[in-house]
Amino acid sequence: MAAITNDKKLNLERNSNLLVILVTILALLIGVWVKNSFEDQPRHVEFDSISADVPNGWIVQGGVGDLVFSATKLARNQKYFVRLVSSSSNDNIEGAALTLNQARSLTLDFFRVLEETSVAVDGREGYRVTYAYVDEREQDTPPLVMKGIDYYFTQGEKILIITFTSPIDSYEEGLSLFTQFRDSVSGISGE
Repeated sequence: MAAITNDKKLNLERNSNLLVILVTILALLIGVWVKNSFEDQPRHVEFDSISADVPNGWIVQGGVGDLVFSATKLARNQKYFVRLVSSSSNDNIEGAALTLNQARSLTLDFFRVLEETSVAVDGREGYRVTYAYVDEREQDTPPLVMKGIDYYFTQGEKILIITFTSPIDSYEEGLSLFTQFRDSVSGISGE
């Protein structure tokens, strides 16, 4: 009779331990989901004549010159850039893309344009350039292969350039959040 009681106690202890483990795992999963949901919620920012919704938790900095502002997610080494460049009467969107790509080829290691194409975003005509390069970073760390995408749109007398860069292994994952950002930039979604 004592053996049966000990078996019942042992089963009860195992079930209790299993229940504690399951509740802990569930709590951790809910915590991660809440954290990610909060981080991905946008916050509205405005610099000069440009406004956008940047994911919460990203570091936002005002720019200098043609760079209006940038936003960075440090944990993933992902960045957004918004530029407003002057367009001369001879310069069109494709010319602005060529100029920026030539400048990048001089400063970024192994810079390569992967694709260039005309696009329409929310009925607005534009131009898209996808590219890759190597980020040499610090001496003690291996280089990162980065992938980037630029969207070019006319904005009055200027050209608006919206950029996303990311390590290639997290690029696709970050692209949908970038698309939301791109669409929130003033003048792209009708704001």
